[in-house]
Amino acid sequence: MMKVFEANITQQVSDFLNYNLKKIASFEKANQKIYNAFGIIHFFDNNEELETLKETLSITHNIVEEPDRAEYGDFQTNSDLANKVTFAFSIKKYFSGNCD
Repeated sequence: MMKVFEANITQQVSDFLNYNLKKIASFEKANQKIYNAFGIIHFFDNNEELETLKETLSITHNIVEEPDRAEYGDFQTNSDLANKVTFAFSIKKYFSGNCD
């Protein structure tokens, strides 16, 4: 998940938009593509808005980051950290055979 203009979009949507809009120069043609794909009428008001979105998608497409899952109520520890902590505890033998 990534943020584009304060909206959360998936990598799949970002890839779709980036691929389908990068060669389009007119906001009218872009609006037709958006309408055909998503049913959104009149997404862009002008070419400047189209170019801004294309630039933003191009930049965010090159950024790899783990999503902020806390924003969605997922507060679980990521698996890499959990595995490292478990390994560290197993080496130091903090675990006992009973749960008393």
